Amino acid sequence: MNPRLVDNGIYSQSHHASRDDLRNALDDKRVNFLETPEFWTKLLLTESVSSDTVESIHKATQPYIKQLVHIAASKNPAEIEMYPPLDKVFKVIQKQSEDARFWKDHHTKYPGVDSGVFVSGLYGKDPASTQVSSAHSQKTDGSRHVKRIKVEAHSPDYTHPKGSEEDESSDEDNDSYRPRKLPSQFAQTLRIFDTRKPDYLLLDADYHGRCPKKPLWRQAAVIMELKAQSSCAPSPANPESSLIVQCTDYARLHMALRPFQRFSILFTLCGTIFTGWLIDRVGVIISENVDISKPDGAYTFIRAMMRVTCSMTIHDLGMDPTVFIHGDSAMGDTEIPSFVVSMPSNNAYITKGIPIWQSSSVFGRGTVVWNVNEKHVTSQPTEAEVSEPSEAGSSIPPGPTLILKNAYRGKQRIGESEFYRAIQRAKIEGLAVFREGGDVNWTSKSQENQGIRLKTSAVGDAEVSERTTSKDRMISASLHRANLNVNLEEDSIAHRLVLESKGKRLSEHDDLCGLLKAVLSCVKGHESLYEHGILHRDISIGNVFISDAGHSNSNAAGGFLADLDMAKVHDEAKLAQLIGKKMAKSLIKLTTESITGTAQFMSLPLLKHHAYAQELKRPKVRPAVKGSKLPEWKSTPVTQSSRSVGNNPQDDLESFVWTLFYALCVKEMNSHHTAQSRDHYCKTYFVKIFGALSFNDTYEQHLAARQRILGDDPSDKLWREDRISEGDAWVVLRALMRAAKDEDLDYKEFKNILEHYIALLEPTSVIPQTK
Repeated sequence: MNPRLVDNGIYSQSHHASRDDLRNALDDKRVNFLETPEFWTKLLLTESVSSDTVESIHKATQPYIKQLVHIAASKNPAEIEMYPPLDKVFKVIQKQSEDARFWKDHHTKYPGVDSGVFVSGLYGKDPASTQVSSAHSQKTDGSRHVKRIKVEAHSPDYTHPKGSEEDESSDEDNDSYRPRKLPSQFAQTLRIFDTRKPDYLLLDADYHGRCPKKPLWRQAAVIMELKAQSSCAPSPANPESSLIVQCTDYARLHMALRPFQRFSILFTLCGTIFTGWLIDRVGVIISENVDISKPDGAYTFIRAMMRVTCSMTIHDLGMDPTVFIHGDSAMGDTEIPSFVVSMPSNNAYITKGIPIWQSSSVFGRGTVVWNVNEKHVTSQPTEAEVSEPSEAGSSIPPGPTLILKNAYRGKQRIGESEFYRAIQRAKIEGLAVFREGGDVNWTSKSQENQGIRLKTSAVGDAEVSERTTSKDRMISASLHRANLNVNLEEDSIAHRLVLESKGKRLSEHDDLCGLLKAVLSCVKGHESLYEHGILHRDISIGNVFISDAGHSNSNAAGGFLADLDMAKVHDEAKLAQLIGKKMAKSLIKLTTESITGTAQFMSLPLLKHHAYAQELKRPKVRPAVKGSKLPEWKSTPVTQSSRSVGNNPQDDLESFVWTLFYALCVKEMNSHHTAQSRDHYCKTYFVKIFGALSFNDTYEQHLAARQRILGDDPSDKLWREDRISEGDAWVVLRALMRAAKDEDLDYKEFKNILEHYIALLEPTSVIPQTK
């Protein structure tokens, strides 16, 4: 397994539970059905396709559309029969332009991911299958050369014959219409992820105009899903239907894996009912249904296919207009390109390689973190100034590597940059150094940074026309929803910041002593923040770093803490002493108690609190219970802890412990020399501790893990040895976990424990012998 895979995302629970959670998030507030043609005419600008072109295409494709109508009208329609006529329709449309995208039947295969990238709910086999279908799997040998290693490229529901080579032709066979297997035909293995695949992908071409051979999620511009029966079409009567949940899950993966994607465009064809979808960080917009068996519906279908296939740019189809592809690259390239990203200050930065971290949620923040270099727009680097090529093959300008974070915030919440900006003069030890940031606006300077003017079509055309009437336009959900007459109770505003601190993940530690020093620095930074009136509330593997010696402008030598997006002002008076009353009052945020951190790293009391709250929201069908005359048992009152769950530093300190445990497990897994042993560790040990997303499942896993960590039975000792072979690590973890369990883990105790073991682990230290 690629060493970065596990650290780059969080695993999902069973796909049934995952879809249930997504269904609970979808309601009449999240899902909007349009009853008028604005989706076609104002979002996709279908009327811009000339009538002559539409008539010509309709004449050429009429036999194939009739086949689709005939299939839908048959007694037992099947999706498998829809692919051949649709392929022929798409071929006619693709011939209309030399710059056309490529429709590819992908219903038998998983779209791949860029090497080293992982998001939850990606594949139907197990977390190790994040390498499945990747364009390349990379393994370095310590030098700057990259070794290509062969990985299995089969889907979870297919097993190669014993002794045979992997089926390399499966990804090339675009004309094979293999039916999906029935549930009874699947291998009887634990299903961790959903196994459904998009039926069609509209793929961006590579820089040379060629269709990608092994499609990646990043290369997909549009997704299409097929259903054989018209009754499956979306309806306002059922906003939580299986199709809506399925398409929303596709959009979740699409926005997570296609860089800087603000929204996803999807289409569904259910029998003869054609529908357009826009899914963003706020919710789902579904167009009016059109019937391709009728002339007007067929024309709308052709116009929509023409627009997305031949005319609309990557920005029209959802990419942030303040970002563009750097150098001689394209979204359809095999290697991930670099991106030029404009900041609110009008400075620009160029990304390097894959993201350090990305969120996999569809609604909410959509956080993505990148390594970047600053772009100097006033001059082009000379040949001598150009540094080593990036993974995309284009040159990255010289200069220090920085960290760029792109996320979305609700309009009620203050931007993360405001926290950094307010406290940066305090130079808090253990906190990342803030350079610049703010809400993202689309200005003329953004286009100047790009060096080109965006093609004005579809979404871009509508946004450009509004852009010219004001000084700038905020990048938000309301921007691309402006012409659809959809009430927007909440908004999703793009927020971007750059940090000067450079570090590496905790799992990349060289030794236990260095790891503990990094955590100690971060705990001190957390304490200093709290003393100034700010509680972090989101300690996780993506926010705690080891300082990269010699390459980090950080306030601490050991490590640093980042991400104040979930931070809360807990003491206005203390913060006012640092930044003044007026500024402190402006930082008071309206925060909900629904989420305060990442489930895999939450304290057990906080997990239990959220699990109970989540369970109350689930609709329950309870069987009738017969009455009883027995009296109720009156139990002895239990003294409740005075600890305020979610609003005290103890929860964050326990999160540090789970983050440390996570990092040690990943380090252990990556120490295995063979893919088979890493895969075994991942499935047998790691997933059973950190393999759930629901609060209740995570609580149960962590409660059982804590009992094993603190247990003294021989079976507990074996459990620990299987997961982490370094005995010294368990001594530290047990001390921290015991203090957390006893509610004794305050700042003083945490620092005392770490400082004690750091002193013993220093190379010059002599560890006392136990009698």
